[in-house]
Amino acid sequence: MTKSSKKRNVPLAPPPLKSRKKARKVTSLFHKLTQQMDRAKAKNDVKAITRLVGEIDEMGGREEYQRASQLSTKFHSTSKWVLKVLGNKGWTNGIPAPLIDQDVNGNDD
Repeated sequence: MTKSSKKRNVPLAPPPLKSRKKARKVTSLFHKLTQQMDRAKAKNDVKAITRLVGEIDEMGGREEYQRASQLSTKFHSTSKWVLKVLGNKGWTNGIPAPLIDQDVNGNDD
């Protein structure tokens, strides 16, 4: 097989973003737009849903969000935040206490 006939390896996913500032903007905007989308869906506001779908697509959609998220999670662990949110909703009930950092759930112990 000659060099010219070899197939190039194509990455499965696009590379993560390089700018932490842009990554923060993308993730914040995506969260804001998806929250607005949830509210619009709850109200059956077709006009708002259409507008929001367009805005999400314009910013790069879920793919761009995932690229930005890759960079953000490299520098900031989200596990404590996730456990806090789950604890506030009562979804960590039944998990042995040593597995959950007590101050994550808002306890001062």
